[in-house]
Amino acid sequence: MREMVLMLFSLTLCSLAGGGVSLFLLYMALMRKKREILKPFEIFNSFTTMGLLFLIEYCTFSPAVVKYLLVFILSSSFFLNCSSKVLKNENKRYRLMYLSLGYDKKEYSLGYLKKNLKNVFVEPLIILFIFHFIILSFYTLNMFVIGFILVLGGVTISLLRMK
Repeated sequence: MREMVLMLFSLTLCSLAGGGVSLFLLYMALMRKKREILKPFEIFNSFTTMGLLFLIEYCTFSPAVVKYLLVFILSSSFFLNCSSKVLKNENKRYRLMYLSLGYDKKEYSLGYLKKNLKNVFVEPLIILFIFHFIILSFYTLNMFVIGFILVLGGVTISLLRMK
């Protein structure tokens, strides 16, 4: 049990690091005029990420660093997928109005990130934490508990999406 908690903690730390990288890349994309930089990451939706996490957990890597590196890369890609959805919904008129009032791109980008931090960082982190928990406890818990955890996670994400 103790090693499962330590593994869950280390996988969550890898996901947090991936989220930090994706926040930086989203900030850089907001600073640029060309925004299609995050389009390739749209393939990493929840189902793709869950499947790849199952495959990573199924394969045994002799140095555990390789596993953590793969989880970091996959987490970054999943966070960037969520960021690309937020970037797609950006209002160009609001941006032009904001910039014409004398603010610079840096202030606009930081304000946009603060406004959408829930969609860009918190929601994907909760999803990845639930995925890691389910994968680590797949053989020890019965299907009712796993289903309950999925429903609880879905309700939490739905509450986060409400305005």
